[in-house]
Amino acid sequence: MKKSGINLIWNSIVFLIGILVVVIYFMKGSSNDLLLSLGSGFLGVALVRLYQGIRIKNNKDYAKQVAIKNEDERNQFISTKSRAEAFGLGLTVEAIIAIAYIFGNESNIAEIIGILICIQLIVYLILYMVNNKKY
Repeated sequence: MKKSGINLIWNSIVFLIGILVVVIYFMKGSSNDLLLSLGSGFLGVALVRLYQGIRIKNNKDYAKQVAIKNEDERNQFISTKSRAEAFGLGLTVEAIIAIAYIFGNESNIAEIIGILICIQLIVYLILYMVNNKKY
């Protein structure tokens, strides 16, 4: 239950950040819809997560059902495998986009994407080494 309290606090903070970003968008009067999209995304995700957290806190049967689902080995395996495949696919797509930018004479953007790919791979390597010693 302690973790659910932390999640509620975190999701409340994300909700407030979403409101702040949307307010900044309207106060700025900018035609840049990125702020509105970002703020709306934060608001939407935070509202759903807050609803789920409140439902878990108030409904013991639902909380038990969610706990069983989260602790199920099959679900954990599927989740881990899906994340790994998404990471691999994401790196491939990023590399393709970087190559496209190189051919489009936008080497600065390609370089930034390349640096991000390197950072992701370094983080993966560090986490792999930590988990290899841990397990």
